[in-house]
Amino acid sequence: MSEYQKIHIVDDIIENESSPDRALEVSVYVDTLGVVIVELANSMTIRTDWQGATVLSEMLKDAVATLDEIEEQACKSKATVV
Repeated sequence: MSEYQKIHIVDDIIENESSPDRALEVSVYVDTLGVVIVELANSMTIRTDWQGATVLSEMLKDAVATLDEIEEQACKSKATVV
C-alpha cells in the first residue's frame, strides 16, 4: 500500500463578516484516501469525500445564482423607479 499523502490545492482569503478583519483564510487539500479537506482558518476543518465535495460545490453555485437573481431584481427595480 502506498504512503499517505495530503496534497495542497489552493489557499485563498475570503470575506467573512464575523472576523475582526473581515477575512477568512481558506486552504483546500486532497489526500490519498480520497478525502477533500477544507480548512477554514484555524477554527474548522471540513473532511468529505468526492460526493460530499460535489454537493458542497453545487450548494455554493446555487447560493451564488440566487445572489445574482437578487442583484438583477434590484437593478430592474432601480431602472423602473427612474
